[in-house]
Amino acid sequence: MKRLLLFGDMHCGNELGLTHPHWIAGRAKGELKKFWNSYKRVLKKIGKVDIAVGMGDLVDGPGPKDTTHLIETDLSEQTDMAIAAIKEIKADQMFLIRGTGYHVDNGFSVEDLVARELGVRIYDHRTIIIEGKKYNFSHKVGRSTTPYGKVSPLAKVIVKNILANLCKMEKIADYFFRAHVHYYVGATLGEREAYSNLCLQLRGPTESKFTRGLEEDQYDVGLLEVLCYNDGIRRIPHYIDNGGI
Repeated sequence: MKRLLLFGDMHCGNELGLTHPHWIAGRAKGELKKFWNSYKRVLKKIGKVDIAVGMGDLVDGPGPKDTTHLIETDLSEQTDMAIAAIKEIKADQMFLIRGTGYHVDNGFSVEDLVARELGVRIYDHRTIIIEGKKYNFSHKVGRSTTPYGKVSPLAKVIVKNILANLCKMEKIADYFFRAHVHYYVGATLGEREAYSNLCLQLRGPTESKFTRGLEEDQYDVGLLEVLCYNDGIRRIPHYIDNGGI
C-alpha cells in the first residue's frame, strides 16, 4: 500500500487563500491565522506520505479583473507564499500539476517557478502507476451548481479516456483526480473512478465575486489522502472549516 496526498487550489495571494503567517494581513486576518493553524494540524495528523501531488492554482495571480480581494499582487511574493505552504508537506516524492492560465500565467508560468524552487517536476497532465494501477491527474474539470449534476463532468472524464484509448490517443487509466471546482465529489463507471479534490481557499467570512456566485453551493476545504492498494483505493478527505460559511 502507498499513501497519496492531493493538495491544491491554494490561491496564495487572495485574502482567503492559504497564507503563511509572514504574509497575513487585511480583513480576514483572524480567519487566515485559524486556517493556517488548521492546515498544519491536518498535515501533522497525516504525517509523511509516499507521494504528494499539487493539483494546480497554487497562486491567485495578478487579478486582472478583480484586485479588491488580493492581499498580494506581486507574483514573486505569491510564488514565495506557495513555496512556504508546500514546504509544510512531508512526502518521499512530489510533483505539481499546472492550474488555470487566468491564475497562474502572466507571460510566464508562476507554478513553473514554484516547481523549480522546490526541485520537483511539473506537468499539464500526468499518469503514474501506483501498486499496479494507473492514476491520472489534471487540474480542470467542468463545474455544476446542480447537486445531482456534479458527477457528470467526472463521468465525462472517464468516458473521454476510454474513447481516446480506443483511438490509440491515450492509455487507459483506473483512477482520475481533478481540482478546480472547490468541492469533493466522485463518479464511478464500471471499475474506473474519478474524483474532484478539496480546495485550500476559504469561502468566507468576506465575499468576493467568486464566492458570491456560489450561492449555497457545496464548497469543501481541505486535503485528500488516498490509500492505494493493488485491488482498490480508500479515500480519506481531511476537512478544514471554511470560514463559517
